[in-house]
Amino acid sequence: NLGDGTDTELVEPGPPAPGLSRLAAERHASMLVLGSSHRGTVGTIVPGGVASHLLGRAPCTIAVAPVKYAKRAQASVCRLGVAYDGTSEADLALAEAAGAATRLGVPLRLYHAMHEIPKGRAWDTYRRFMRDFAQGIPNAGLKQLPPELDATSTVLEGDVAEVIAEAANRDDVSLLYVGSRGYGPLREALVGGVAGALLQCARCPLVI
Repeated sequence: NLGDGTDTELVEPGPPAPGLSRLAAERHASMLVLGSSHRGTVGTIVPGGVASHLLGRAPCTIAVAPVKYAKRAQASVCRLGVAYDGTSEADLALAEAAGAATRLGVPLRLYHAMHEIPKGRAWDTYRRFMRDFAQGIPNAGLKQLPPELDATSTVLEGDVAEVIAEAANRDDVSLLYVGSRGYGPLREALVGGVAGALLQCARCPLVI
């Protein structure tokens, strides 16, 4: 039972993804919520056939839940996260995440990742310089947020999507936001970039 204010509608015959996309456009939907393919590993996001096609044509934000997410023990939302790299798409994701965190009354954490730097003393100075530079990116994001919002940031090192997914899992993030790549359709988020990679390794619901 989804409660008051919800209804159901049968999508016209044919491939589901185009029908859902048209329905979302007609209803001026703000978000489409999808499940993962049941064939994936429990706890990971694996877009199925319908979800994959829909992500390439959806007219609005997409949220994808991990495999078997419905069977998890019910718990309140405790923290939101956003993958932030300072681009205009990341700013949009940050604004959406900040609005949600404010409404829910939960803290927000910004994650920025830089590529891994070789180990060894010869690289120490370079690493410090790069981390200082990298820290300036989420710091700029924090300045966009209202002062009453409990927001922090962290700089990570390594494969961008993997380290962000791992950090979000450690921090018990309930929803992770990320911007789609470029100004084109959401298909671009799957071709490359952080959004496409996070779809393969995030262990919490991902909002694109």
